[in-house]
Amino acid sequence: MFLKRPLLSLFLITFIVYCSSLFNQFVWDDEQFIYRNSFVQNFNVVSIFTQNTIAGAGENSNYYRPLTTLSFAIDYQFWGLKPFGFHLVNTLLHIGAGLLLFLLLKQLGFEKPIGFVIALIFLLHPLQTEAVTYANSRGDSMYSFFAMISLLSLSWLFERQPPKFLIYEHQFALTKPWLAAISVISLAAAILSKEIGLAVLGLYAWIIMYYFFQTAEKNFPTDIQKFTKEHSLALISFGTNVFVVSGYIWLRATVLNFENTFNFYNDSSIYAQSLLVRLLTFTKIIFIYLRLIFVPSPLHMERNTSELFTPLNVWSPLFLLLILTLGVLSYLQWQRQKKITIFFGWGWAAIMLVPVSGIIAINGMLYEHWLYLPLIGFVIAMYGLLEFFCNKFLTSKVVFYLISTILLLFSVLTIRQNYLWGDPIRYYEYILQFTDSARIHNNLAMTYADRQQLNKALEHYQLALNYGQPYPQIYHNMGNTYVALNELDKAEANYKKALELEPQFFHTYPFLIKLYLTEKKYPEALQVADQALVFYPEMPDYQMLKLQVLAASGDTQNFESYKKVLLTLYKTNSTAQRMINSLQLTQE
Repeated sequence: MFLKRPLLSLFLITFIVYCSSLFNQFVWDDEQFIYRNSFVQNFNVVSIFTQNTIAGAGENSNYYRPLTTLSFAIDYQFWGLKPFGFHLVNTLLHIGAGLLLFLLLKQLGFEKPIGFVIALIFLLHPLQTEAVTYANSRGDSMYSFFAMISLLSLSWLFERQPPKFLIYEHQFALTKPWLAAISVISLAAAILSKEIGLAVLGLYAWIIMYYFFQTAEKNFPTDIQKFTKEHSLALISFGTNVFVVSGYIWLRATVLNFENTFNFYNDSSIYAQSLLVRLLTFTKIIFIYLRLIFVPSPLHMERNTSELFTPLNVWSPLFLLLILTLGVLSYLQWQRQKKITIFFGWGWAAIMLVPVSGIIAINGMLYEHWLYLPLIGFVIAMYGLLEFFCNKFLTSKVVFYLISTILLLFSVLTIRQNYLWGDPIRYYEYILQFTDSARIHNNLAMTYADRQQLNKALEHYQLALNYGQPYPQIYHNMGNTYVALNELDKAEANYKKALELEPQFFHTYPFLIKLYLTEKKYPEALQVADQALVFYPEMPDYQMLKLQVLAASGDTQNFESYKKVLLTLYKTNSTAQRMINSLQLTQE
């Protein structure tokens, strides 16, 4: 029944499972990336493409995901800060990636039922909720969506006839040059959606290799020569993508090098500093990932594990044994069945796990959403193993009922995860059952503060500080809470501490200036305004705040002088002119 209209079936099943997530709230890092990011709210396209992703929230980072941020900015134009729209787009991107995966598997020669099941596992597996239900994690589904377009376009380049499409009774075909162009542009879009999109170049090469082995005979030199001649456009598009990736890396190393581009883990721990420790630890992490794929519970953010400092451990030999076993089975499948399904599957997973394997120091040891695209490879490899050991068994009704049961369980677990992600307090308290960190307590405290449970908020802010690695957001948020409690001295101390930790943390400046204005501490307010303008000389909000301070202080000469400067600066902006002229000097 489902296979008669597989694309529609995949869409409807996945949408039904994820529809409960559409009513979830913002949570986790949605603050920095979405609802307190000025680039998103002001639709500042130039800043989106020239600054780090969370610069709009006043923070430094080496994240550079301009297309994802641009999509948030477009969402904001449609929905404002209503989470529904953001979650809807996430769900549609996830479904889109799954539909394209089904088409890609069909192009690669997988039978329709097999491709359907693999795509459905990708769409419904509970591990995917971290990348779909969490609004800010859109980068995963977005880069994967573009990656699938790129890989599908590549696969069509190997067809003798270009694909034909029927839209409103009008048929059109994409020529091979157009397919090559779409493939290159889509891979670039994947990279600009999330940095891990760079690894898609590896999948590109892997699929070319897959097609080569599908047609190869016994004389490899002759096979290579024939393959190169027949599929030159696919190889040219690969070369173009190598150029695109090289150009991106050069830009990230130079003009887009915001904060040490090639080190996402600015930490002094042994794990962050030692490549050997990271790689050894990954040999343990891979088994954690395998466990989560087969037994996806409990699922939560902020996962961690103990580091491995020496090769003399149980995990590294097991990892080598796993690789050796898969290698032998891949060879045997090729020899006996002339298929490379096992090899192709684990190769896909390995390529997409390389960026998070510890080769590059990044901002954590393991995350569930890092399995978003690698999951496809694991499932393909598992199918290859079943195909190798019990091919006849795959067509039995037992397998049908078993797969149906597994997919039903996955759906139930996914719906449960959607529920847990739905409310910030619910989710943070759930995570605290498994792990503890400054970030969890800070985020939980912010939610309590938003709901006017101020004493609970202060309790969790203090717990966040107890971890010994404070960051400015904690002190800034504590300052806001003390203002709400009318404890202004404590609020001032916390605001100043936030700026001491990060002088460019622009959120704090307006709050501290307004606090000083409330207390009529005009010299202090003017000093903070001038400090803010050192870092952000062209920010209108800070310019207006300085003028407001001069007006409140009764400093006639400086007020009139600065007012004249601003009127000249904004002579073509009638709204700004009205705001400037509305400020009147206070006479005390």
